[in-house]
Amino acid sequence: MMHPRFSSSHFRMLNPSNIYLRLFSNGFDTSPPILFDLILRSDWSAAMKRVSMHPNEARYRHPRGYTILHCAVESGAPLDFVKAMVNAFPQGLGIKDWKGRSPRDVALYNETKDFLNKAEHNELSGSAKVLVDSPSVEAGENYEVILQIERLKGEVSLLESSCQRIRKELDSLITKLKNT
Repeated sequence: MMHPRFSSSHFRMLNPSNIYLRLFSNGFDTSPPILFDLILRSDWSAAMKRVSMHPNEARYRHPRGYTILHCAVESGAPLDFVKAMVNAFPQGLGIKDWKGRSPRDVALYNETKDFLNKAEHNELSGSAKVLVDSPSVEAGENYEVILQIERLKGEVSLLESSCQRIRKELDSLITKLKNT
């Protein structure tokens, strides 16, 4: 006898025709949609096709609270794919993950991290200005961090030129000592 809380509709036989069947409206999904797997593999062309054919998959929310949009942004998804995701599920922009970060916060963090990596390897070439003028940057703590990085960039340039002058003076003194 079946328990009164359950009916036969709660149980499904698995076969090849319904193995990928997922109900995204109930909020109790046990496995992520195919779109999630495509994003993890950074297969952006297939993911773009998938989100256009199955926009409901953009609504998936991982048990830790992050959405597929969080994952896409963190994986460095192309802008056109992010736009398609936002069009499929605009409410995803406001959802916060278990750390309290929205997809926009994740994007800003990744841009800042990339900037710091470039700064460390002297590959800036104006990246700071692009970051500060980026439309994704909103007023707030993250914006202040980027402005501080911009200020520090100027100080690093000044320090670098001072070190080069000191090095030239030191080389000059070494040459004079060798000649005496």
